[in-house]
Amino acid sequence: MNAGDPKILPPNSRPIERAIDAAGEARLQALAIDIRHLWNPALCPVAWLPVLAWTLGVENWRSDWPEETKRAVIAATPRIKRLKGTVAAVRSAVQAVAGAAPVRIIEWFKPGGSGVPLTAIVDVDVTGGAPVQLPHDVIAAANSAKRESVHLSVRLSARPIVGLQVAALLRRPVVQARINLVAEIRPRLTTGAVVAGLVRRPIVIARLNGSAA
Repeated sequence: MNAGDPKILPPNSRPIERAIDAAGEARLQALAIDIRHLWNPALCPVAWLPVLAWTLGVENWRSDWPEETKRAVIAATPRIKRLKGTVAAVRSAVQAVAGAAPVRIIEWFKPGGSGVPLTAIVDVDVTGGAPVQLPHDVIAAANSAKRESVHLSVRLSARPIVGLQVAALLRRPVVQARINLVAEIRPRLTTGAVVAGLVRRPIVIARLNGSAA
């Protein structure tokens, strides 16, 4: 603020008040970035991202996330809070942590759904790979955005990279993991995966089910 700029303090302000105002002004002038960038998830410096996340009320945060994931989670937060309890909110929350992996929400009454009212499947296609902590992140994200009355299960699936003839026989994605939102993750490899695929059933590499400890 220049000497000619208007001051917030009244003309009869005390010297101590003027000194505090001058000190605050000096600190603002010393900032090397435009203060408006601190509110923009795309432009905010990396060091300030945790502060921005806390300010906007981000519910799930990991300090070891890649920078792009942190920015995506912050950017999605206003929409998630506005639509919380809807399918759109769950999809936005999960997509923010899943990155480029396609996300589908399969409600109970849709094809592929469970047929049980007030349930849905969160399906994440991890054909291109996924970080180890993704199941935990997906569970936390979906849990924070869903309605309390809705029961969700999380499924990580991958489509096999095979020839056209074999692909025509499979016709379904390979399921890498099935996870309940209340699950304690305990991987268990299954057998007969190839046979299951040839009879057009999902190939389950691991089932991660259990009750919360």
